[in-house]
Amino acid sequence: MRHEGAVEYPLTPTQRELWTLRQISPVPAVTTVAFRARLTWPVDAAALRAALAAVVARHEVLRSRIVERDGEPVAVVGADTTVPVAGHDLRDRPAAVRAGLADTIAAAAARHAFDLADGVPLLRADLIRLTADVSELVVVTDHVAFDGWSTGTFLAELAAELTAPGTIDPPPVQVGDLAVLEPTPGGSWRDELAGASPPDELFTGTGGFRGERLTRPVPPSLVAGLAEVCAASGTATFAGWLTALGLLLAGYTARADVLVGAVVARRAGPELDGVIGPLVDVLPVRLRLDPAATAGETIAAAAATTARALDRPRPSTEDLFRAVGTQPRGAMLTPVVLSAQPPDLPVCVERGGLRLELLGELGCGGAQNPLTVFVNETSGGTELQLEYDLDLTDRQWAAAFADRLLLVLGELTAGPDRPLARLPLVTAAERAELLGRSAGPPLPADAPATMVDAVERHVRRRPDDVAVAGADATMTYRQLWDASAEVAAALLGRGTRRGEVVGVCLPATTGCPRRCSGCGGPAPRTCRWNRSCPRNASGGSPPTAGCAPCCAAP
Repeated sequence: MRHEGAVEYPLTPTQRELWTLRQISPVPAVTTVAFRARLTWPVDAAALRAALAAVVARHEVLRSRIVERDGEPVAVVGADTTVPVAGHDLRDRPAAVRAGLADTIAAAAARHAFDLADGVPLLRADLIRLTADVSELVVVTDHVAFDGWSTGTFLAELAAELTAPGTIDPPPVQVGDLAVLEPTPGGSWRDELAGASPPDELFTGTGGFRGERLTRPVPPSLVAGLAEVCAASGTATFAGWLTALGLLLAGYTARADVLVGAVVARRAGPELDGVIGPLVDVLPVRLRLDPAATAGETIAAAAATTARALDRPRPSTEDLFRAVGTQPRGAMLTPVVLSAQPPDLPVCVERGGLRLELLGELGCGGAQNPLTVFVNETSGGTELQLEYDLDLTDRQWAAAFADRLLLVLGELTAGPDRPLARLPLVTAAERAELLGRSAGPPLPADAPATMVDAVERHVRRRPDDVAVAGADATMTYRQLWDASAEVAAALLGRGTRRGEVVGVCLPATTGCPRRCSGCGGPAPRTCRWNRSCPRNASGGSPPTAGCAPCCAAP
């Protein structure tokens, strides 16, 4: 329902969280949103300024200040206003240097931080003239007034104002109208999140909200393959990305129960399609991954879990923390958040000879979470962007994570009928390196061929020597041999054949060597891995050395 004439509204829950983030973050641009677009149309700064002002006039959220009333933040709608536009004319510069100069201008513009209490409008632009008819726009706004879907609405309205001013009506509702609505009742989060554990072990230290972005193009063949697999599962591609991210996090944390933050749209009705504003929530999605389930089944399960999350009421941050029983490392409950734009987002608008193309989002120097995974649509195709907290990790780690995420996604699309346990989490080269590390340095020519041969030699020569010494006990070579024989017999009794690779997960006690050597009897090849430090293996990857069965011992 439209509240005509109202000039003061409460904040939506999402706006309130973003406003709070601005209060606690030492990085003012932590909520800044910026993107680049290519404009093919002879335009000058005055015409662009007028078109942007018309967009601001239609959307109250872009001209609303956030002030405190009795300690509570509220949005105060201002009058129509002009939009700052900075002009940069590169037409006389050599073509070879224009792109670099445009990049520098865009990076600087994206670092702008709005004063939410007095900095209306929450929109500004840089116009970079490249040729007589081609320019680039750098559009900067704030997340308290904008989301990913708003980008498509903004491009369409800007194109209309440049070609036929005044032909678009305001949306039927404004963000403030939605803020006063009563929340929809739904189920509790407590049962869904009880016992869940966010992947906090990915990061150590305290985040400082200083961020950087890394971009990887997603091959068109991978985009098409994912769409096909998800369509076969009856889901949107978001579920495929969520599944791939969950599998990778399971590999990093050695847990099949994964909690991921998912950015979901709150645009239930068609009247909201044309509204610019932050109509999104970040909801916790708990993935319980079954190694025996196929990739396709897991994608369908991820979609169902996300749907259940959407059916629940929008929880407060405090409610979520109480349900999980942990404190966050960033602004959200879980340190890893997935934000995927819909594949049908308008990224190219053509109208009356004008062409306006979305080139991509820009990093603004902030990071709301330790790691946010963006799947963005651009006129050049789909992009994977990772925004990461520089106080918690670095570009090398982020690059390795991005590459592995694309690897897992490719494996999902290539073999949707394979069980999850058979999907590799490392490249072939990394796997070879890990196996090489497990083999150790070359042995002397007269050295025993395996650990089992070494123990057997000691048993023959000096059976009463101490083989294992620990804080809890000691073990002679004879005792080690006899105990190992019991483990080997148990493995053979369970159907393990000689020559098979056996994965062993054991505590660091004196019982560990006898179980390892017991596995070495029927399975001479072993791969040792310290699961407490998965990030130290090949730049952050947990090894998957082809281990089929897995032995666990108390």
